[in-house]
Amino acid sequence: MGRKPTRRQFLQSSAVVTTGLAAGCSGGGESSTDDGGETPTDGSSTEATQTTTGGNLSKTDFNILLTYQPEMVYSPVLAADRLGYFEEVGLNVNIEYSFGLNPMQVLTSDEFDVIVDNHISTVTGKARGVPVETVLTTIGNTPQTFASLSEKNITSVGDIPGNTLGLQNAPDVQAYTDEIFGNQLSESQRGNIEEAFIGYAVNNLLADNVDVMTLYPTNADFASLEVTGAEFNTINMMDFIDVSGNAALTSTSTLENNRPALVEYTRAHAKGLNDVLDPNNKDEIAEMIVEVLNSYDLSDVHIEGADPMEVQRLCFEKFLEFRPIDSWDTYGAGYNNPEYVGNAQQLLANIGNISEPAMVDQDELVNNELINEVYDDNGELIW
Repeated sequence: MGRKPTRRQFLQSSAVVTTGLAAGCSGGGESSTDDGGETPTDGSSTEATQTTTGGNLSKTDFNILLTYQPEMVYSPVLAADRLGYFEEVGLNVNIEYSFGLNPMQVLTSDEFDVIVDNHISTVTGKARGVPVETVLTTIGNTPQTFASLSEKNITSVGDIPGNTLGLQNAPDVQAYTDEIFGNQLSESQRGNIEEAFIGYAVNNLLADNVDVMTLYPTNADFASLEVTGAEFNTINMMDFIDVSGNAALTSTSTLENNRPALVEYTRAHAKGLNDVLDPNNKDEIAEMIVEVLNSYDLSDVHIEGADPMEVQRLCFEKFLEFRPIDSWDTYGAGYNNPEYVGNAQQLLANIGNISEPAMVDQDELVNNELINEVYDDNGELIW
């Protein structure tokens, strides 16, 4: 994508949202409290006892980078911001997004305190000696999915041979498809798949450039097509492989130097995650994302003719398929599953993306000390 911008250039060219711009979610009868907070969407009392360190933190300003546009994928951190959870724990956050910056370079430069990215960055970062630490997982399973127009009659992995498969330009795609095809198809079947790296445009399906492609069905571009009448078949990769999706990451130096603030960051982000796991909050969260996209001047992610609220409701519903994992019932939503991240590491090693000697023990890949501190022994968030 060319030379990466300096921070000043980035701030001038990228959309930025702060707690001031994101004052609140206006849907669902939400009202402001006397202290400037807002009514939680999880039904809890607005007068709950504050158990956090709040204003006693040595660091209160947090810069957060999203590695994709602020859609439903980031609803936990956006909810934590707009519903005042960060403010309640004593943090002032600045949330930015960019497609072009290298997440690991940004993280180690200390320009951003937290980056919300794919767990693939956890794996590749560790393999390359980057001092990256996991904060919390925001999507428990990979949303990577094979999608095709219904008329193609591709309803199983066994139907893909004989067709053109479009691959998004993401490091996890080849690792995941190789594993799935290796387990589900014969050598001759695998040789009968024409693969092409095509980027991220889902219109490749409508234009018949490919017969089937890998994508996130949870994103607004794909959901917009469905809302406006396009019919698709989807095959979720999580039905064949156990690997994690997205996570909030930080640097070792930030963890060591600002641990109390990171604990409170984790607490607020986890509260937002719990909100978006509650089906009763669908309308409120959908409206919030529509407002966020409008504030970033990104309303065109909803294609012409698609009702933005209908699109975001559908995205919310789809994320409920991918976000939760069984271990969250025990350890709390956001727990970093070592096995899932370890599986991703092995699959990347299988295709040579990382070397075998650079592999890290799966228990060293993730750090759950922050999650463990904000949840009690019953997996309930301490708030």
